[in-house]
Amino acid sequence: MKQIITFKRMKKIISFPKKISIKHSLYLFFILSAFNISSCKSQTLPGVYAGVGIELQVNFGGGMGMGRNDITLYLRPDGTFTNDLKSKTWRTDVKGNYKQSGNKVILTYNNIDRKDTYTYKNSVLSDGSTILVRMDENDKVPAGKYSFTYATGSGGGMSGSTYIGASGGNEIYFDGKGNFSKEGYGAVVVSGDNIGGGTSHADATKQGTYSLHNNELTLKYKNGEIEKHSFFASNGETVTAIIDGQIYFMDKSDMAKLPTAAALADAIKNKQGGKAIDEMKSLLTECVINGVKIIIKKNFTNNSVRIEFYKDGKIALITQWNGNDGWEWSENKKRPISDKKEKDLRYNFFTGVAALRKSSIDLLAKGSVTKEGNGYCLNYLIDGINFKMITDKDYKIISESNSITGEPFVSRYSNYKTISGILFPFNEEDETGGQAYETVFTRIIVNDPGTLDWKEPGEY
Repeated sequence: MKQIITFKRMKKIISFPKKISIKHSLYLFFILSAFNISSCKSQTLPGVYAGVGIELQVNFGGGMGMGRNDITLYLRPDGTFTNDLKSKTWRTDVKGNYKQSGNKVILTYNNIDRKDTYTYKNSVLSDGSTILVRMDENDKVPAGKYSFTYATGSGGGMSGSTYIGASGGNEIYFDGKGNFSKEGYGAVVVSGDNIGGGTSHADATKQGTYSLHNNELTLKYKNGEIEKHSFFASNGETVTAIIDGQIYFMDKSDMAKLPTAAALADAIKNKQGGKAIDEMKSLLTECVINGVKIIIKKNFTNNSVRIEFYKDGKIALITQWNGNDGWEWSENKKRPISDKKEKDLRYNFFTGVAALRKSSIDLLAKGSVTKEGNGYCLNYLIDGINFKMITDKDYKIISESNSITGEPFVSRYSNYKTISGILFPFNEEDETGGQAYETVFTRIIVNDPGTLDWKEPGEY
C-alpha cells in the first residue's frame, strides 16, 4: 500500500507521493514545527496571527494522509476581525467580532453560527491543536528567498490505481535593497507498482523593485505592471511571511551556511579557470544554426565584440560593438545598431566567464547569494539590470539569467571542455520571449592574435 501525504489549504486538496522531495520535506518540517515561538513579544492582543492546522484523514482508496489548513487572523483594536488577507479591502473587511476574557479570546462570526475559542499567551493564540503566532508589524521585509508550495494528486492507496500528481510552488527573493525576483517551479510524478518518474521545469523569473508601507507590499515589475499585497512577517529562526494570507517560509539557519557573494564569486572563478580568465585578451566562438555559420569575436582589452554571419561560405551580416558605439552591415550597407542590440552586446561582458574577470568581479561581490538545488545562485545588479549566475555544488556555472533587453533571458549549459585553462560549455539552451533554442559550439579559441584582426566589410 502506497501512502500519500496530503496537505489541505481551505478547499484545495493537495497530495504528495511517498517519495517527497527535499523542498517538500522542509515544508513539512516547517508545518510540524508550527513556526518559531521561542521569543517573547508584546502582550497586546490586536494584530495579525498565522498558523497551520494539522489533521489526520483517510483518502479515497484507503491511503492515509494529513490535512493542512492555513489560518490567518487580523484582530483589530476596535474588536472586529477578518480572516481574509487576500481581499483588497482586508483593512476594513469585518468577518465578525472578538472578545478577550482573561487569557481566553472568543471569535464570533457574522451571518453564520460559529464561534472559535483560543487561549492567549506570549503573543500566541492556541485552540489546543492549532498554534497561531503573531506577525511583526514593521515596514521591513527580511532579505532572503521565501517559498510557498502546492500540489494536486489522485489515485494510490488501496484503490489500485496509479498515483498521478503535480506539484509546484512560488518563490520570491527579496535582496533587502528594494529588488525582488519571482520564480515558479513544477513537477509531475507518476508512480505505480513498478513505475516511477517525473519531469520538472522552472519558468523564467519576473523581476522588479519592491516597497512596504503600512503592511502593504508593492511590487513594480520591469514591464510596468504593479501589484499590491498584504504582507506581514515573523522574524525568528525560521522567517515566516504572510502574503495575501498565504504562508511563505524562509529558513534563516540555512542562510547562515551560505557563502558571501564575494566568496562565491571567487569560488566560481577558481572553478572556471582562475588566473587564466584574467589573462584572456580575446575569445572566438563558432557555431552553425540552420545552415548559417556564426563567429563571435570578443576583445577584452576594450570590451568590444563582433558577430559575423556566413551563408554558403560568404559573409552575409556583421554586427559590431566598439565599446562606445556600434554598427551593422549587410547587402553592402552600414547602419547604426538598435538601442536594444547595443545593450545586449555591451552588457554581455557581465555574463559567463567574462563577468569573472578582475575588472568586473568586484561588481558580482556586491550581490547576494541564495541556495539553488545542490548549488548556489549569485544575484547581482549592473546599472539596475538583474543578473543571476547559478552553479552546481562544485561552483561550476550551469545556468544564467538576465533582463538586459527588458525580457527575461535564461541560458542552461552542458558539455564542458577546458580550453587554455578555462572551462567552457559547448552546449547552450536559451529561452526568451516564449521561444527556446539550442546552440552547439564547434570551436572555442582563446588568445589567438587573429581573433583581433577585424576587417572592414569592404575588405571581404
